[in-house]
Amino acid sequence: MAAGGLGMMTLPVAAEELRLTYGWRGAMLVMGGFSLHSLVACALFRPRGQRIAAESDPRHLGTSYRSLTEEGSSHSQQNVGSMCGGFSCLDAARALMNIELFQRHPASVIVIFSSLLMGLTYSSWIIFVIPNALSKGIPAGEAVTLATIGGASNILGRFLVGFFSQAKVVPDHFTYAFIHVCAAVAFFLNMVVDSFSLLAVLSIVNGFTCGAGVVLHCLLPKVIVLDSFLVAAISLAYLSFGIGEGIGGFLMGAVFDSTGSYNLAFTVAGLVDLSNSLLVAIYISVFRCLKEKRTPNDH
Repeated sequence: MAAGGLGMMTLPVAAEELRLTYGWRGAMLVMGGFSLHSLVACALFRPRGQRIAAESDPRHLGTSYRSLTEEGSSHSQQNVGSMCGGFSCLDAARALMNIELFQRHPASVIVIFSSLLMGLTYSSWIIFVIPNALSKGIPAGEAVTLATIGGASNILGRFLVGFFSQAKVVPDHFTYAFIHVCAAVAFFLNMVVDSFSLLAVLSIVNGFTCGAGVVLHCLLPKVIVLDSFLVAAISLAYLSFGIGEGIGGFLMGAVFDSTGSYNLAFTVAGLVDLSNSLLVAIYISVFRCLKEKRTPNDH
């Protein structure tokens, strides 16, 4: 996931060059072509069969071999083939809209809602970092550089947070809450910062927290959801994140249209980040405390 930040570094520069060369309509057309390549990449993915997954793990190799031998070669090949090639779009939709997930794990609603809030502020910074700098009198070239700086920090945040999570210094939901507090502070400070150097510092903070948040928000379901529901929970979290990105861009743009200032728009984004931090830290902490107090006979 760390490579996702490369887009933040290269797209603003590429988009500006495309706009100067082909106009904004031509630039949007070319960038739409960039996005279509994702369809080709996704079409090449195929689900891995249970046998392939088992053989890749030495711990389960003996069990897998015995079960396949007992079931018979022809039956096993048919079963594996159906698992590898029988996954349809309908199966994907059923896995995504898993109603039992909410019945068994109501707390997953909070994680999904948190992803929506994160999407709001993620797009707010990415979309408006350059216009915000231009409104403060920063030259266009330096304004684009801020997006490049933020993209590099985004890669670093995505890359490092995995090691920090694996070290288990603090629970993932506390790390998630902390980075959103840092992002909120960076949004709030935008009101009093006008120089390029200080805006660059805020870009570093926002880029790092955005990158770390993207990785962490898909780890949150592991705190409250059983493994059998993990795929559905993570999928819904990402879907919610994408919806939030669309709403966030529209919302912050509407705030700017009403006030003529990105300062207020960024302040609203900071309040959303702060609310997201408190929601996750408090709710998941309470949930985990209640979970530890349950007895095996509890429903």
